[in-house]
Amino acid sequence: MTDVEDRDYIQEIYFKTKYFKQLFNKISSHLNINSTVLEIGSYYGVLGNIVKQHVKKYIGLELSTHACQYEKKNYNLDFARETMKSFSKNNYQFDVIIMADVIEHFDNPFEAMSLIEKNLKPGGTLIFTTFNMDSIFPKLMGRKYHWIMPYHLYYFSNFTLKNLCNKYNLGIFKIKNDTRLVSYNYLIYKLGLIFPNLGFIFKFLARIKFLQKSTIRVNLLDLNIYFAKKKKF
Repeated sequence: MTDVEDRDYIQEIYFKTKYFKQLFNKISSHLNINSTVLEIGSYYGVLGNIVKQHVKKYIGLELSTHACQYEKKNYNLDFARETMKSFSKNNYQFDVIIMADVIEHFDNPFEAMSLIEKNLKPGGTLIFTTFNMDSIFPKLMGRKYHWIMPYHLYYFSNFTLKNLCNKYNLGIFKIKNDTRLVSYNYLIYKLGLIFPNLGFIFKFLARIKFLQKSTIRVNLLDLNIYFAKKKKF
């Protein structure tokens, strides 16, 4: 799986860039020109390319061979193609660690959070995004909630995330709602998956050419940005 080319993601790069610029604006107050930053799950490097221009040092951690090749060729990013466990043996510590839609993919989020704490300087900040299963929309949708999928291994609420972070000396001090920016075509495609019985309607909507390059703002109040601080002793 680490060598697979994610064509759907690449086709959305323009819109991903617009979203990540918006995300950066929401987290930029926790970064500065002297910050050292690790991004866990840097994938195709879109966020990293934005962040690196505003900090002292940026490293992306990514396992996908194709994604690493893409981010090196297109953004010339510094990255490490290795697991968190392997990378942690270097005993690096960073001012800020970022994870965008990654925590739900971990085989063992407890081990991952322990490694994150190890790689974060005392007083350093962890910033991550994920969906809140205790929000209204997931409760309304139940098993049809669109973020329930095979490669999402763990699901969290604000309460469970606070407990998880606290267990590893990380205190969540702020939660912001996260509005996504997606292409019109991507939105129609996702709606078709959620409501397959209405597929004929979405196929018709997908043919409306003047909307195909539109950027759509999506906010169901289920996606959040979490800010956690490593406690000092």
